[in-house]
Amino acid sequence: MLVAGGVGAGIAAGFWGKRKLFGKARSEVDLQEHEKAILVACVTLINATKQQRQLSQTASSAEMRLVAEQVLIPLANQINQHWDDASLKENGKSECEPFTRRLAYLQRRKLDQCRAELGRIALAAMEKDAAA
Repeated sequence: MLVAGGVGAGIAAGFWGKRKLFGKARSEVDLQEHEKAILVACVTLINATKQQRQLSQTASSAEMRLVAEQVLIPLANQINQHWDDASLKENGKSECEPFTRRLAYLQRRKLDQCRAELGRIALAAMEKDAAA
C-alpha cells in the first residue's frame, strides 16, 4: 500500500511539474486579443522573411531600418506592455492578464529571450543605417 501510494504521488507530482514547466496548449479562441495581434504580427514577419530568403533578396540598410522602426520595435513594445502587472497598470490595460501569469515557465522564458533579441536586431539595423 505504501509503495503504491508513493508511486501514485510521484506520478501526480510529475504531471504537476510538467504542467508548470510546459503549460497547457491553448486554442486561438483562448488567446487574449493582444496575444492574437502579436501572433499575427509574428506570422506575417516570418512569412515575409521566408519569401525574401526564397527569392534570394537582401534587404538594404534603409529597408532594415524601416523594418526595425515599423515592425520590430512596435512588436517588442507590445510584448513589453503586456509583460507583467506593473506594465499593464502603467499602460492602463488592467483588464488583460500579463504574460508572467498567462504563460508557463519555459514559454515565458522563451518569449523573454525573443523580445530581447527583437530589440538587439532592431538596434543593430538602426545603427547600421546610421553608419551608412
